[in-house]
Amino acid sequence: MHTDFIQSFFPAAKKLDFQKCYYFFVALFTLITATTMIFTEPGPLILLGGVIGFIGTVSFSFGILLVNYRVLPALIPPKFIPRSSAFWLLFLTGLVYLILALLYLGTFFYPPR
Repeated sequence: MHTDFIQSFFPAAKKLDFQKCYYFFVALFTLITATTMIFTEPGPLILLGGVIGFIGTVSFSFGILLVNYRVLPALIPPKFIPRSSAFWLLFLTGLVYLILALLYLGTFFYPPR
């Protein structure tokens, strides 16, 4: 996935061999994972990964709204623009994820008894 992104958005990267670029990212993320495991136990790292994923889900939900309803209308024919019902469903989804994230963060400031 990272190789596709790099080669799609950075024209100079198209000169790189796809397989070598792929193995570079595998090695890089393996090195990052191995390095972080030296500093703490797996439990906190798993929780940190979950929190990062949750933040990504919230930001992705609102980011896709921005792309679908601000960026795409200028680039594609009107009949392909998502309907307003899709906007509200996606907005509701993002809002629910945001509320859940805030509730989770609230447990740090007001721990359950």
